[in-house]
Amino acid sequence: MLLGHDFDTLGCERVELKTDARNARSRAAMEALPAQFEGIHRRHMKVPDGWRDTAWYSIIAPEWPDVRETLRRRLARHGLEAYAQR
Repeated sequence: MLLGHDFDTLGCERVELKTDARNARSRAAMEALPAQFEGIHRRHMKVPDGWRDTAWYSIIAPEWPDVRETLRRRLARHGLEAYAQR
């Protein structure tokens, strides 16, 4: 798991996640971790059809143990226990 590498190996204090504000599936996945919603950066990125608003989320080190356990349970429910050990 990349988040595990960030927190457990690199010792990060904070990991930020971002997605197109219109991407409901990605936003739902981040909220299910749960990552903390921090807001929308309006017209954050130029894209071929105009401008994109970006939704920002974060996980901080004190939250990581609970987030990790949530991820492990979700992976186990889908028969992906091997990935939960990474």
